[in-house]
Amino acid sequence: MTAFSYLADHILIRKELKLRIEGNIGIVCNTRDFRVHYLNETATMIFCLIDGKRSVAEIAQCFLETVDVDRDVFERDLVEMIRDFQWKKLIALKLNL
Repeated sequence: MTAFSYLADHILIRKELKLRIEGNIGIVCNTRDFRVHYLNETATMIFCLIDGKRSVAEIAQCFLETVDVDRDVFERDLVEMIRDFQWKKLIALKLNL
């Protein structure tokens, strides 16, 4: 079982954040501790897909419909991005029951 298949049914939930997009860069500010995080173009696209309703698998599918990239490579990268977002306290995971 891959890390992606374990996470596929989880819902990503954004914390109390403000997002501003300038060009291809996302600037995320946590309204509780005022920490600022800069996201590259791919991370910004993923972050914008996080709405508290889509599962990780649905987010991956939406992304893959718009960007031509190898699915296996993207799934590994998405897992790393989710871990990074969690580490920065930008998202939380909820199991889709």
